[in-house]
Amino acid sequence: MRAPSHARLFALPLAGLAGLAGLLVTESASANGRFPFASQLVVDPGDAKHLALRTTYGLLQSTDGGAKWTWVCEASVGYGGIVDPPLAITKDGTLLAGLPDGLSVSHDRGCSFAFAAGELKGQLVVDVSAEKGDPSHAVALGSTLVGDNVHVVLGTSSDNGKTWTTLGTPIPDLFIAQTLDVAPSDPQRVYVSGTMGGPMLPDGGTGSPVAVLERSDDRGVTWQRLPIAEANGEVPYIGAIDPKTPDRLYVRVDRDIKDALLYTDDGGKTWKHAIDFVADMLGFALSPDGSQIAVGGTKDGLRIAKTSDMVFAPAAARPPALSSCLPSYMVRCLAWANEGLYVCGSEYCDGFTVGLIEADGKLAKQLYHLVELEQLSCPKGTPTATMCPEFWPGTQDLLGAGDAGTDDASFPDAGATTPPGNSKGCGGCTTSSREDDRDLLGIVFVSLGISLGLVRRRGVKRARPTFE
Repeated sequence: MRAPSHARLFALPLAGLAGLAGLLVTESASANGRFPFASQLVVDPGDAKHLALRTTYGLLQSTDGGAKWTWVCEASVGYGGIVDPPLAITKDGTLLAGLPDGLSVSHDRGCSFAFAAGELKGQLVVDVSAEKGDPSHAVALGSTLVGDNVHVVLGTSSDNGKTWTTLGTPIPDLFIAQTLDVAPSDPQRVYVSGTMGGPMLPDGGTGSPVAVLERSDDRGVTWQRLPIAEANGEVPYIGAIDPKTPDRLYVRVDRDIKDALLYTDDGGKTWKHAIDFVADMLGFALSPDGSQIAVGGTKDGLRIAKTSDMVFAPAAARPPALSSCLPSYMVRCLAWANEGLYVCGSEYCDGFTVGLIEADGKLAKQLYHLVELEQLSCPKGTPTATMCPEFWPGTQDLLGAGDAGTDDASFPDAGATTPPGNSKGCGGCTTSSREDDRDLLGIVFVSLGISLGLVRRRGVKRARPTFE
């Protein structure tokens, strides 16, 4: 999964930070000052040529397998500033984005977004996923501070995101949720990862946080809380569930110094260690058949192993663009599909922002460069056609991208839908060399009652790692 993304638990009480989130998000809405990079790639389960890419300057899509990329501004999706929303795509191509104000949904591939109704409306949606067993079904995870508790609720859709209902019962007792997933081989098996206890809680809780996995065998009706002792209280993120057995689960642990990958073969009762990184593990991907696993980061490069032995080998080295760059790819996200292993890299060092990797780790194809971007062409009157043109010149300047797109292309009319976003949001108007502004977003969401890493993912510490 995702995801997802970058999060860090901050040892700060929530009291006194209530106004900080609004201040930081508002003041960064017109210019987020972030280095341009991608941090999550999602492949459409019903159309392998349809790709969605989360970046620091908006939402990108390709409908031809990566040959051409189009841009949607953050404002049209419903966010701005330094938020990195978790993304998913359902079987019919519907786009889902988890936002601080709810779940943003587009049924016309980005021309119109609207918030999902139901209990997720107004909730901080920290994760979203299309179910691999049936991608017309999707789940979303809300985690919002309500009084002195953290309200955790799961939403589910069985019609490609058109309608949403509550999945099972809420998870109680000050549980700070981070990620969720449904087992591909058993839709009744649902996992949610997060933490319990510690000074981040609204009541100023005592003691150290405990990493836990919430497991349900009846699709959320009842929950079993399983501590992850091997995580040592650090934030756990669900990476993936094996496609054949619901008991094998991969979890990345977001540590202060070096991240780690754990896995379980008994549904979370016991855990095994797979690999440590010297720094952040920003990408994780499981092959479609579950036989291989890939992990990556900007300092550890790309490593691939068979899931049968968990012996990780560095990917084939590539000549660095600059002597200061690593000999391996500078990974910011990973996604594995039948077409191959997608990697978000560094334009500066790897020579690409998105590439397709072969099984031995060699680069098969460069799919996206920063300059190769156009506006998404949408019918007049749709939110993207109305809101995004004012942000396009700034995005062009940021990336060096060329002119493209009109606001009245031959695209199926989606109708004029009220967008969920703030028209003052900015799709990456300015940039700076501050590529890893890691902790600011974490502080924002601590003030909301969670420690949400809205992508490092699904790439920076502040954002969720990309887990597909």
